[in-house]
Amino acid sequence: PPPAAGPPPPPPPPPPPPSPPDASQGSSKTAWVTLAATDSYAVGALLALRSIRWACRGRASRDFVILASRELLWKQQLEEEARVEGFLIRWVDPIRSKLPQLDSRNELELGYSKLHLWQLVEYQRVFYVDADSLLFSCPDELFDGSQGFLAGSSPSAPPDVQFNDHLGRKVLRHSAATLAIATCIMILTPSLATHQLLQLYAESAQSFDGSDRGLLLPFVDSFLPPTVVA
Repeated sequence: PPPAAGPPPPPPPPPPPPSPPDASQGSSKTAWVTLAATDSYAVGALLALRSIRWACRGRASRDFVILASRELLWKQQLEEEARVEGFLIRWVDPIRSKLPQLDSRNELELGYSKLHLWQLVEYQRVFYVDADSLLFSCPDELFDGSQGFLAGSSPSAPPDVQFNDHLGRKVLRHSAATLAIATCIMILTPSLATHQLLQLYAESAQSFDGSDRGLLLPFVDSFLPPTVVA
């Protein structure tokens, strides 16, 4: 009689768990993004994305995304409008600045919510515009540029300026390259590692003017040397 068959071979080991998603893993998707930090800015977010869609008609297809605060009262209306327009909504917890604003504008206090941009790791690149911005020409080619951090420019930035904090104390000095950054327009590569670093930085550092710009200027200057675009 033939020899008895031996025990079956052990099953192959299970595949390792996937690594946390990050932009470095090769996503090819890109998106236009804006922030609805308040109910009035939710209306502006819809208009901002509509202006981009009009300016970039006939160009590459990209997602349109609204980062929307979970504290909005206008949630249902925003969802309905976004569905009609084909826009995506990403609900986020608002992040507030720790310093008071000179003009007490709530939307500036909530500007730290822009840190959520670096969590959009399903996209290789995102182009962010503030909800009070309108685009009349399409900067589509900037998606194909550097993989680093790009930002809008402020042509009136002087060569060297010392800033005062909200109490009038001189606290920070910046070069022209950094001062030229306007955080109302940014092109960036989402990354969970950068987001974590930003969170730690926001906890340990103070914004020199209480806004997201006062936080992001020194962070970018130290960790993400920017390319400034007009």
